[in-house]
Amino acid sequence: MDGIDGKTQLLGVLGRGIDFTLSPAINNFAARYLQLNSVYIPLQLNDPAALANTLCFLTASNFIGVNITTPFKQSSAQLLHSSAPSINLLYRDEHGTLCASSTDGEGFWQALAHTGCDRSALHTVTVLGNGGACRALLYFFCQQRLPLRKITILRRQARHDQALARINDGRYQLSCADFKLAQLQHALATSDSHHLLIQATSAPLHGDDLRRFCPALENFRGTLVDLVYNQPSALYHAAQARQLTCQDGLPMLIEQARLGQQLWWGQCAPYDAIAEHLHSLLRRTKK
Repeated sequence: MDGIDGKTQLLGVLGRGIDFTLSPAINNFAARYLQLNSVYIPLQLNDPAALANTLCFLTASNFIGVNITTPFKQSSAQLLHSSAPSINLLYRDEHGTLCASSTDGEGFWQALAHTGCDRSALHTVTVLGNGGACRALLYFFCQQRLPLRKITILRRQARHDQALARINDGRYQLSCADFKLAQLQHALATSDSHHLLIQATSAPLHGDDLRRFCPALENFRGTLVDLVYNQPSALYHAAQARQLTCQDGLPMLIEQARLGQQLWWGQCAPYDAIAEHLHSLLRRTKK
């Protein structure tokens, strides 16, 4: 970053345990591609109690934008009084005010187009996990009035069921079930090519590859998206082996980044250029 000077625009990603994040690689590449004087850095926050002060600092500082990731998406939404259940993006409006938004839903939807599946024909969605990603996707589905009919969410704890029901507000046939193989098998038993299965937990990053759920894919005929990148679940690899339409979290990460770039800079780097850069970077890392 030899070009850093007093006019350099500051950007970053705020989270905890973010050593693995590819967001700096994406956005610093994009800045170079677009010939912008911007630098994007990781902002590691180890103390959740300091989140409110950190957001105040970012609001008063010369940061033009920040991504927010685990575990601060929902808390940041509450602190910033956002109407969305979780946020992952801060950006300056035309008056310089720091605004909050979420690109999770739109980034997911844009990335899904890269699978080749007919998004307009999707009618059933099954989600593993009921955390921030699940809430953001459900909120997006409802806000965009997508022509879905049925959404099933498998979760370990039922404490978020009411919050999910409020987000849904009767729009879709929404049901919550236990995070168990039998429940996933039931949800996927009558699937067709217009069924979408989303692995929305961070379990693979914490030593649980979800291998126990793989038998549920026996009758699955739809599209599987694992939101984890770099280390997707055994479900993703099993779907690949079965030659099902599937996608890991990298396309979503790229599309989210491009949406953020558009808000920060008024322009964004091409998807293909970013993807090529990341794949080259990951190949070098694995050697």
